[in-house]
Amino acid sequence: LGTANEYNVLQWVAYDHDSFEAIGCNDSTAACRRPGWSGFVDLAESNRTRLNSDGSNFALADRIIRNISDGQSDLNHSALYFPDDSREYNISGYADENLTLQSPGPNRIVEHYKIAWTSYALVCENGSTDYCGDLYLYYNFSPVAAASLPATTHDYRALLLKNVRNFKFKGDGNTIRFKICVDEKIEDYNITACKEKAVF
Repeated sequence: LGTANEYNVLQWVAYDHDSFEAIGCNDSTAACRRPGWSGFVDLAESNRTRLNSDGSNFALADRIIRNISDGQSDLNHSALYFPDDSREYNISGYADENLTLQSPGPNRIVEHYKIAWTSYALVCENGSTDYCGDLYLYYNFSPVAAASLPATTHDYRALLLKNVRNFKFKGDGNTIRFKICVDEKIEDYNITACKEKAVF
C-alpha cells in the first residue's frame, strides 16, 4: 500500500439508482407500478443461480440501463451485490421477476441486493508528480472493483475542473474527505482556492 499522496485516481462502483427508483408504463396496472428492481429476494423461491425478486420489472431496468448508457450496457452486463459481500455476481439473464447469475452466488443467499451497471472514477490528467492538472470523471465501464478505465476515453469521460493543483481524498470508516485546490488568475494575481468536503 502506498501513502495517500501517491494516489491520483478515485474509483467506485455505483448502484443503479435510476431503475431502482423508476416506474413506468402507459396504464395504471400493478405491473406498471413496479420499479426496475425491488432490492428484495424471495428466499423460498430462489437458489444460488436463479433469484426471484418479487415486485421487480427487470425489462424496465434493462431499458433504462440501455438508455442511460447510450446502448453500451444492459441488465445482462450488470452485476449484483449483496450486503457485506464485496464480490460481484454477474447477471446473465432475466425474465419478469427472475434474475439468472452467470456463476453461483454465495453459499448463503440473503434477501437484500443492489444492481450496478457502471463504475465511476475521478482522475487527474495532464499534470505532474506534484500537480493534478485536469480533473476528469470517467463512466460507462465495468461495474467491478478496480476495473480498467474505458479504452475509448474521449467518449466516456467528462472534464470537471481545469488547473487543479491538488486533489486529495481519504477514507475514514463510512466517510470520505476530499480536498481540491484550483489555480485561478484574477487580473494580475495568481490565486489558489481550496475547498474541503466530507461525504458520508
